[in-house]
Amino acid sequence: MKKLVSALLLFIVCNSCTKESSSTNNNIFENTTSHIIKVNAYLNGSINSTNSFELLANQSKQVYTSTTRGIGSVSLTFGRVKTLETDSFVVTYDNSYKIAHYRYNLEGNNPKKYLVTSIRNIYNDASYTQSITSDSKHYRVWEAKYKFTEQDYLDAKP
Repeated sequence: MKKLVSALLLFIVCNSCTKESSSTNNNIFENTTSHIIKVNAYLNGSINSTNSFELLANQSKQVYTSTTRGIGSVSLTFGRVKTLETDSFVVTYDNSYKIAHYRYNLEGNNPKKYLVTSIRNIYNDASYTQSITSDSKHYRVWEAKYKFTEQDYLDAKP
């Protein structure tokens, strides 16, 4: 009888535990040019170094990762997540040419700029290639990749 009670108790304990689902979001920025790229995040006119990064020529770098509860149906892009911490990104090529990326409801006065409606803007989810890199019943991994291209460099040149 003792074995039966122990087995029943073990069965109840094992079945009462449910594994919580989660999703991981990895944001990768890729420099497909031969130029050095510096991405400076700004908030109220000051550089936010926590959200700034640099890419060497032809380099890829994971700049953001997060894990959230539940199985996500869409990835969280770097621009979307950083909207409250930044109001713009200024991308500089070879310490010379700059172009601003402005968030929603901000147009700024920089003549070289990508507004949020541009598919080249870091804040625009459509600027990222999004894919699921791993998927199971309780866990999903999303990858959101943003690529800097030669056209971005040309858009920044005077």
